Amino acid sequence: MKKKIIIFVYFLLFWIILPYTLIKSANLLDKHLFSGFVLSNSCRKTGLVIIVPAFLLMLLCVFQFRKYSKKLPVSAIPSDTIIQKGLFSVWRHPIYLFAVVTVSALALTLQSYGFLFVVVPLFIISVMVYIRFEEKALVKRFGSAYNQYKDRTALIIPGLQIWLKILAFPIFKIWFGVQITGKDNIPAAPPFFVIASHRNYLDPFFISYSLPWPVRHISTFEMFRTRLKRKVFMILGAIPKKRYAHDTKSVILMKKALEQGYPIGIFPSGERSWTGITQSFKPGSVQLLKSFKNIPILPVRLEGNYHLWPRWSPRMFRAKVRIKIEEVINVDDTLTNENLEEIIIDRITPRSNSEKSLHCRTKNITGNLSRLLYRCPICHEFETLSETPPRELKCSKCNNIIEIDHQFSLNFTSGGKAYSRSIDELYNEIRINPVDLIQIKAGEFIKKESYVPKDLSALFREVCTLYTEQDENFIIIGKGIIYLTEEEICFVQDDNKDELKVGLQKVGAVLIESYFRLQIYLPVEKRLYQVILEKASVIRLQDTILLLMERSGYEKPLTR
Repeated sequence: MKKKIIIFVYFLLFWIILPYTLIKSANLLDKHLFSGFVLSNSCRKTGLVIIVPAFLLMLLCVFQFRKYSKKLPVSAIPSDTIIQKGLFSVWRHPIYLFAVVTVSALALTLQSYGFLFVVVPLFIISVMVYIRFEEKALVKRFGSAYNQYKDRTALIIPGLQIWLKILAFPIFKIWFGVQITGKDNIPAAPPFFVIASHRNYLDPFFISYSLPWPVRHISTFEMFRTRLKRKVFMILGAIPKKRYAHDTKSVILMKKALEQGYPIGIFPSGERSWTGITQSFKPGSVQLLKSFKNIPILPVRLEGNYHLWPRWSPRMFRAKVRIKIEEVINVDDTLTNENLEEIIIDRITPRSNSEKSLHCRTKNITGNLSRLLYRCPICHEFETLSETPPRELKCSKCNNIIEIDHQFSLNFTSGGKAYSRSIDELYNEIRINPVDLIQIKAGEFIKKESYVPKDLSALFREVCTLYTEQDENFIIIGKGIIYLTEEEICFVQDDNKDELKVGLQKVGAVLIESYFRLQIYLPVEKRLYQVILEKASVIRLQDTILLLMERSGYEKPLTR
């Protein structure tokens, strides 16, 4: 009974007496101080346009407060939790904000000088004073948790990620047809890890779009190399991570973001999938998640994103995207690294039956698929496939054609028999193997590959441009030829004056950035090289280096 009386008193005070007092005060001011002054009709029209949505948003805030706290916004009966969903994830005090907007719009609608220039400013000052005292009480009640919420949530002007979400809404809904399910699985408040399979440039944006709070995503350091990109990604809250080495600075920044109460977005595979499959986790990813035992893991399954923008395409296609938010995983000592990885992979892996309805809707879907499929599956020649838009790959040696359908299945005929393969299946069939190395060295492919040298000592050769890292940027070493021997990666400049040789045993990482840049890292020398090939597949170069290192018994380098 006591609670009902308190609620009734608050309703009477704030929803009846206060509005009446504001209007009555404005009338007295207009009568005695602003007699003869009336705001223009355009002000009235503006007020009418604003007042309805502002008042409805205020009511929505009250509804959301009730929904997420099970209580009404009455300070005498405080909530047991910090409301951080809905409009409360955008503004700390959205009820007060839209109350101010509603009152201001009412002043315009009534065309009252006293209301607009005296009552409204005094009302705003009163609200700000009330907020200040209320926030002190909230900090006392909730401690650092409220300070975290306060630091990342705006009072009036939302952060950039919120504006991007607002601007992206029509694009994501109309162009991508984004559907989000499983929102009930979202934790009541951050911090937490959000984990997904990475198959598309836009995956971080899809994840941020599906959650109510700004997400701090772990991003490749390549996005921070230029001043402009660095500023943009820092504003977006991205955390840079050097993929080619153990980056302690990235871990420190991630810990700080967790302490500030942010969700952390991680793609544990370490790179976008070339073939669309969910890759195993990068070494150390599971242990990193397990080291934060009190931080829950939110798996997110993205479907259709590979058909929208596969890594081997320089441009985006058209496809619908579905986002499924899975149940939270709480880490404990009973879970081994293998078990945790298996559980997460199961939850983030797209379901093949579900993805069939999310096929690519673009007419021309060849992209640069020959960068991945660097060998004809029929005649087995290297670098002979080329794109024939809108849906074919043609071999320049055997003239056979591989057709790509809108599910990205590859269909071809060999020996009178029809075959259908997924991109992943065909890539693993044509991937360079130890027998190929023997055949190349024996000269079998000499006449068929212009880039094999006459002395037969090289297992790969191509025109390239070579760069090296200096500070945070790449500087060009020169243009020339890169070739592989059984023990070395060699580079000869066009003028033949200088030759650079790197022993395979020194290589600690062989990574592909974007879809055409290969990076080679030497951990002992702490030197990073970047190779851009003129024509040949950078994936073939990476595969060949890895095969040579494996055959020689060297430690496996980082590849993602």
